[in-house]
Amino acid sequence: MTRERDFKRLVRARMSTTGERYTAARAALLRGSEEVDMVPVTCEVKVIKLTEEQQERIAALVPEGKPRFELDDDVEDLLVGIKRRDRQPWLVLTEVGGSRELTIWCGAVEATAVALALRGFRPERPMTHDLLRDVVAAIADAREVRITEARDNTFFAELLVEDSNGNEQFISCRPSDGIALAIRADIPILVAESLFPDTSAPDMRKDEK
Repeated sequence: MTRERDFKRLVRARMSTTGERYTAARAALLRGSEEVDMVPVTCEVKVIKLTEEQQERIAALVPEGKPRFELDDDVEDLLVGIKRRDRQPWLVLTEVGGSRELTIWCGAVEATAVALALRGFRPERPMTHDLLRDVVAAIADAREVRITEARDNTFFAELLVEDSNGNEQFISCRPSDGIALAIRADIPILVAESLFPDTSAPDMRKDEK
């Protein structure tokens, strides 16, 4: 068999019996190693209390006085405001060449991801939406993000991608994730005409969870 056929056979066989992920099967084949048993596992998140010794060891990894990120004062003020309990972050989408606005409220983490992208912040290592942008770029071309509808006081969106053969596919996403990606990838953000409110009052519908 050719390497490609070997690869497809291995993926089909393994995924049908163990549910092993594509990447593990591919890595084993490309290494040219013998097949090994893969053991399914579960995962959970725990919060532990650190001993003083552990705290000191972790603190030593980050020099005192050195911030994780270099942010200007405007960004610092914005992030402080986003994370305050008595404040609500909003994403304000303004019509290009017009005055209509669509407002979507979202969580602090989501708003921070969008705010940092708008400010052109570039971390030393890729953050989640940087990774998403790079993964999409590796397999397809991101074309645009569309805010498509609102149901039960919740907004929905989709990402349009095009593969190397010119085939288009719409991928469902939260508006905040789509917007954070669109800004980083420099692609258009579109809003369905019917979603613009008739008045300038803030829209109380939220980012899709």
